[in-house]
Amino acid sequence: MFLNQKKVKDSKGNESSLIVLYEPHPFAFKEYSRAIENEIVEVVRSQKGN
Repeated sequence: MFLNQKKVKDSKGNESSLIVLYEPHPFAFKEYSRAIENEIVEVVRSQKGN
């Protein structure tokens, strides 16, 4: 799984972090860990409020 975040600024100059790519790849099962899944869930939850 890829979790890439990018810092962006809005028109007022406020900086935030956005998910720019979340995509499983053919061999993701080999790299899977509960820690990666938890990180993705937390990032997605934090973005829901923005």
